[in-house]
Amino acid sequence: MTGHGRFLCAIYAAVTLWLALCTIATYNHVPLWSSIVMAGASIATICAGVRESGHADELRAVRVELERAARPTVARPVISDEERARFDELVAGLGMDDAA
Repeated sequence: MTGHGRFLCAIYAAVTLWLALCTIATYNHVPLWSSIVMAGASIATICAGVRESGHADELRAVRVELERAARPTVARPVISDEERARFDELVAGLGMDDAA
């Protein structure tokens, strides 16, 4: 997960804790619907944190696929077969062993 994602998750966690604390502190002193709304909002921030971590995992998977696609699949020889045959003929004509 990126630094921005971690920062967002920390903010989500702080908001969740604050809303849960407010829900507990005001439970008997405010109408029931406001406590339900604050509890729902705290659950929504948890969902946002989970979505952020899932998004980071998806980005990492896409990045890995792109890196794999960018790599060459088959190693190309430095010289072609025709050039290799000419080299072998020259080396044989000089009476030297193949050093390459």
